[in-house]
Amino acid sequence: MTDRKKPGVAFWTVLLGVMLLGYPLSIGPAVWLTGHRYFRDSTVSSFYWPVLWSAAQAIPLENALDWWGSLWVPDGELVNLMIETDEALSVFQLGNPSKYTWNPDSML
Repeated sequence: MTDRKKPGVAFWTVLLGVMLLGYPLSIGPAVWLTGHRYFRDSTVSSFYWPVLWSAAQAIPLENALDWWGSLWVPDGELVNLMIETDEALSVFQLGNPSKYTWNPDSML
């Protein structure tokens, strides 16, 4: 019978790195799912509150979020993610507003 080794420092370092990069990058697929009406805007806003809060604090992060999130929005759709802090209400409108066509059914 062979002894199994316990995960070492390298394993935990890689796992932590994947989590720290994977969580903020996963907002792209979540925006895609929201644009296709699998998730509500409010659900994604709640789950990604730390990412949205960080983006509201720093212009470079806001620009990165706008670029990354907008890549995933289907043509003709907009995804609005918002957070409210003590200081302000921050709204991130992802997508291309010039390609958006209003659909009353999308409000349901």
